[in-house]
Amino acid sequence: MDAKEKKRLYDIEYRKKNRNSLNEKQRERRLAAKLLILERYGKQCQVCGFDDIRALQLDHINGNGNKERIESGGSVRFSGWRFYEYLIKQGLPDGYQTLCANCN
Repeated sequence: MDAKEKKRLYDIEYRKKNRNSLNEKQRERRLAAKLLILERYGKQCQVCGFDDIRALQLDHINGNGNKERIESGGSVRFSGWRFYEYLIKQGLPDGYQTLCANCN
């Protein structure tokens, strides 16, 4: 067994043993990304004023979300926290707003 295979097996075992703490860290990272996005684009729905974080979403002001998704990630799964992290890496550009799930 080579070093690469040993590392892969070690990683699998580590994830099994530490599943709960790794999941918690992932939840914290995703929440931090969402909070940063909401700080930048608004902490409430721009249409109705709803402010429950669980229902707030990011909206493309120009309605070009599908085009951007194809150009940036090429996948339907390029949404939610993955998209938030992408925007953070891009320097939180203009062109987005916060809407609640009903208004979006």
